[in-house]
Amino acid sequence: MKKTIHILFALVFVVAILVIVKTPVQAASSGTCGDNVRWTLDGGTLTISGTGRMNNYYGYHSPFYFNSSIKKVVINTGVTSIGDSAFYGCSSLTSITIPNSVTSIG
Repeated sequence: MKKTIHILFALVFVVAILVIVKTPVQAASSGTCGDNVRWTLDGGTLTISGTGRMNNYYGYHSPFYFNSSIKKVVINTGVTSIGDSAFYGCSSLTSITIPNSVTSIG
């Protein structure tokens, strides 16, 4: 009887671990990246809008750090800078639209 309980407990434990490992983590689809600058990710398009400067980032602190689902970035008029390391590791990024309002690229 004890052996059956131990086996049952082990199976439940293994299934629980598999569920945790196989459950995809949902990445955020919107947030802020500056005092008055926000971002949204819809499909493979990242849109950055608002007014003023984007934050500077260092490695993994960027909300887009190693996000391989980002294929295109559209920065709207009003944003004045692109922060340091903002798109670090975005290996699928192939297109970026930068308006004339951007005067500084980190």
